[in-house]
Amino acid sequence: MGLTAQRHSDLSRITAWWRGLGGDGFVALPPPTRNRYTQSDGHEDAAELFAARGSAGGASFGSARPASTHPLHVAERLIGKPGIREYVLHRLLIGVADPAQPLRHYALDPRSRGWWQRAREVTDDLRLSAGARAIGLKAASAHYVLRHPDQVRPSLTDGEVNEARA
Repeated sequence: MGLTAQRHSDLSRITAWWRGLGGDGFVALPPPTRNRYTQSDGHEDAAELFAARGSAGGASFGSARPASTHPLHVAERLIGKPGIREYVLHRLLIGVADPAQPLRHYALDPRSRGWWQRAREVTDDLRLSAGARAIGLKAASAHYVLRHPDQVRPSLTDGEVNEARA
């Protein structure tokens, strides 16, 4: 059995198992038919389901989202949301460009080579909105690689500095 057939088979089994959950005060929301990226989306879907059933919403629920959703696209959905401070959104959007990045490192460090690379990834990712790419460009423009390349760690080669300035 090929890898694609195996994945499809596993997905079918998991989906069937998920649909069988429920009862005893627990509701398993249907597998996503629209992209559910955040926990808030799951709460909204549960509220809609409880309202359709005429329930007060006192039951517990479970929701799922596709694991293939890159955290960068999750962060992008926060652009323009009330209560999200701009500097927090910028740190989050640049930070999640590398999903392996620990949360404690979600601070823009204009001397970090890794931050330069992630800012460029966000700037160059055409799948992202213009607003998200603008955040990447702002972070890249403020980076020391352009103003003080000798302070970037790990150090850059002359070729990398020239490429950054191009």
